[in-house]
Amino acid sequence: MFHAQCAVDSLQHNRRCPLCRHEERVEQVTNDDLYDDGYIDRCETIVHTRLVEKASVESMRHILKDFDVPDAEVQRANKRLLADMVVEQMLYETDDSDDDE
Repeated sequence: MFHAQCAVDSLQHNRRCPLCRHEERVEQVTNDDLYDDGYIDRCETIVHTRLVEKASVESMRHILKDFDVPDAEVQRANKRLLADMVVEQMLYETDDSDDDE
């Protein structure tokens, strides 16, 4: 068992699992993969599942506030809908303005 920050610190210095010491398995992603709908769908599913399992409702609301999603829409959403909204904001270009940040 690790504290979250200890695990992050460990992985920043060594990509082996801090528990079992196995090398991480990295899936090679090509440019063609980025335009494959199946790949995008898998990414969307993984991100959504992780948000629902690990992120707090308050954290997701904060992220959506940073993306200027209307507060009334955010406040009435349940956890799964909030995760849908975060995935949409993170994976797709959702605004017309050029963000220089």
